[in-house]
Amino acid sequence: MKIIIVWFILGVWGCMPTDNPIVVDGEPDPIIKPPGQLIDGKPPSGGFEPIREGTGDDGGGVVDNPDPGTTGEGPIGAPQFTIDFLTCPTEAREDEPYVCKMGIKAASGESFSYKLVLRPVGMVIDATTGEVTWTPTKTNKETEIFDVEVTRNTSEKAKKRFNVKVLWKNDPPTFVSVPDEMVKVYPGSDFTFQYEVEDPEGDTLNYTLIQGPEELVTLSKQGLLVFSPTLDDIDLRPGIEIEVSDGQHTISHYFVFQVKDPKEHMVRVNDASSGTSYYIDMYECLITDSPDCFSGKYFATKAGQDDYPEGFPDLVGSGGVETIKLYACPLASVKPSRHVTFAQAQRACENVGKRLCTFDELAIACGATSQADCNLTQTDTRSTGYGCSNNHAVSIVYDLVGNLAEWTSTLRCNPESAGGNREACRELCNIGFPQDWCLANVDALTADPTEVRSGYLFFGGSYKTGALAGETCGYYDLQPAIHQTEDIGFRCCLDD
Repeated sequence: MKIIIVWFILGVWGCMPTDNPIVVDGEPDPIIKPPGQLIDGKPPSGGFEPIREGTGDDGGGVVDNPDPGTTGEGPIGAPQFTIDFLTCPTEAREDEPYVCKMGIKAASGESFSYKLVLRPVGMVIDATTGEVTWTPTKTNKETEIFDVEVTRNTSEKAKKRFNVKVLWKNDPPTFVSVPDEMVKVYPGSDFTFQYEVEDPEGDTLNYTLIQGPEELVTLSKQGLLVFSPTLDDIDLRPGIEIEVSDGQHTISHYFVFQVKDPKEHMVRVNDASSGTSYYIDMYECLITDSPDCFSGKYFATKAGQDDYPEGFPDLVGSGGVETIKLYACPLASVKPSRHVTFAQAQRACENVGKRLCTFDELAIACGATSQADCNLTQTDTRSTGYGCSNNHAVSIVYDLVGNLAEWTSTLRCNPESAGGNREACRELCNIGFPQDWCLANVDALTADPTEVRSGYLFFGGSYKTGALAGETCGYYDLQPAIHQTEDIGFRCCLDD
């Protein structure tokens, strides 16, 4: 009886299946076993969760089902087998290749295929070798996940999830806008420029003036650059270098200022009666968006054309916000700008380091100009520098009579025409002069009692004025500062 029992036990034991080990990198690896079977006396590590049918792909596109454990059909049962994977790298660096090799090699008679059922954009897997490749970018999440599905012998499936932390690199900041390589500026007119710099990580940026005259240049912590030349700096050409740092990377920008002489195209006038002198533009002014007067756009040179940009409002500097800087350029043989308000003419002169002329300064320069050659045709303006020059005090200042009537900085205010209200005269004064000055001097601004309007004086008449201009530059008109028509222009003056 004992002999029969022993024979039975040995016979049954001999019928048990034999394990076929999987070799990983030349070494025996954990063995594929039915669920629950021990390996070396321990449960298999890295076991898969139950496979649930989903809508994964083979690496060619993002899976439609973000939860690989559920579908509309629900779970399909317990794991069909378990297997150990090699551990994939848990970190990936931006713009650097990420590689993970599953490390499973088929034993005799076995085959494996691989598939990604959940992955970040751009990740692919080799269906035969199970090698996962990917290059993360700054658009990825801080932690990405991917699921690998393994099929053994075309039917048995297992799956494992991997978590990868993306390590972003710090990219350098970049300039969005910078000044031109050569910036032409005028004494008395500050050049202001706001640097625009982008940093991919949004780091705090530090701005530093590396090169440039510190007595003339200021640079704020926010990258606002201000250059303030004086008359002593004419012909100066300082190089400016700005450095921007995000704490890890540094970029720089270099350019050159050229301080121009505002007296270019101006002549010196002596006032014999006062013993003083001043400078005046030879020609009526053209308004342009370029300080060099030649490379930019010319504005309002045709009748009926008021094409000044919105950043150069009618009351610029006096209730209007100047966002575009325009410049007064006294050029020969060009049509001068028109449709300009008092405040616009005043600011265009200031932007080249000059000012509007007074009525008396224009009258002195005009002297005894004859109207014989002046443009009083009553048809249209003409290009500057043709005839109508002075034959008395100054011989080369053109079109002081006719062509365009010119704004002056001289204010006349008749309280009677303002309804007897001196406060209205002060408000008119404030458009062109400091408020404290207007408050103190409004009484002195009262014009001839016969004057019926309040405003700023025009000088010399226009092509529409005709014989009224007179032969001794005596014609003038008076209009409020907001006035602008096709026969109104200006020129600038400068203290000696």
